[in-house]
Amino acid sequence: MSDTNTANGTRTVIFDAGSGDGAGYRTTVQGAGESGHITNIVVCGCAAQRAPTVALPDSPPRTSSCPSIVTGTTDVQHPQLGTVRVFLLASGTSGSKGCVVSVTGTGTVLPPIEIGVYDKSLTFYSPASDRTGNTFVKYNPGRYDGVLVLVPTPTGFADPEFSTSDYIGRLAYYYAEAKGPGADGRYVIEQSNNDCMPSCAGGTITKRTLKWNGHDYVE
Repeated sequence: MSDTNTANGTRTVIFDAGSGDGAGYRTTVQGAGESGHITNIVVCGCAAQRAPTVALPDSPPRTSSCPSIVTGTTDVQHPQLGTVRVFLLASGTSGSKGCVVSVTGTGTVLPPIEIGVYDKSLTFYSPASDRTGNTFVKYNPGRYDGVLVLVPTPTGFADPEFSTSDYIGRLAYYYAEAKGPGADGRYVIEQSNNDCMPSCAGGTITKRTLKWNGHDYVE
């Protein structure tokens, strides 16, 4: 709906007819706020139109920075973008990167997320998403598994914020696995740590359980 004051003291208020094709009602309203009354109404093509939808692709779009072997595909119900098809891509070689490539229902390709992956060790958990709306990807850069969490944002998915490596970040939990979903419909992330004392082979392994608080996974 739009509400615009006019020079003669009335307001022009446009209501969307809800058909998604731009059809609406242009009304002339006398008076301010809810106390105003409609003096004229016409049907118009003046409402906002929904962005056209396209068929979601069966294969990922080509990107110059991503490999081409598809290791997983799932559809995510994104709160702002609707159905988003997410592809996982790997190279099948050691010491390389994988990619998460996502396409919206309007055909928009979201910026790819690159992550360190050994061979084709990049898959979705089952189910891929939980009640939080986050989506969970298992990856392995060469030794231990990790969990990459795709957190919806208004424009796509949050930046994993990788640190000094390409497989550890704020939303990329190395040496970890997603557990669940539990009775509450949510995954938790169980992350391990080896103190490597006196050596990594003989070190003490401890675990911590991380839960979603609406912004991050915390103990």
